[in-house]
Amino acid sequence: MSNIAKMTSGGKTHQHSIRFTIVFRICSSLVNYSNNKCRPMIKNYFKTAWRNLIKTPIHSAINILGLSIGLSVALIIGLWIFGEIGFNKNFSHFDRIAQVIQNVTNNGEIQTLKQVPYPLAGELRKNYSGDFKRIAMASQPDNYLVVYN
Repeated sequence: MSNIAKMTSGGKTHQHSIRFTIVFRICSSLVNYSNNKCRPMIKNYFKTAWRNLIKTPIHSAINILGLSIGLSVALIIGLWIFGEIGFNKNFSHFDRIAQVIQNVTNNGEIQTLKQVPYPLAGELRKNYSGDFKRIAMASQPDNYLVVYN
């Protein structure tokens, strides 16, 4: 233990009162510091920042531009992730919604398409009836939606 915690009075250690005193002094100094002494410090920070901005404008512009681009990219990535995570969550059974896509090989090149052959709905219903409750097909040119029960 530290010397402060070993202080005794009449053979008894007053650890709790000493701890309370230390915590009280720290808290009171934080309260006083935030109210009175913090304003000149923040004012000094702004003065220093303004002086550096005027003294080295190119360096400051590069820093501000880099910070703004970095924050913009981080915000866009965050919004993109939020959109991907929240996709189709407005439906009651969003975890059971699936999209069927197909891989097609044309001239040795593999392409992934969202369009699937129309007879695939019957095959899915026949072979995977336990997995699919409803099957929806959309036509490409006019984006009509046909739902099969």
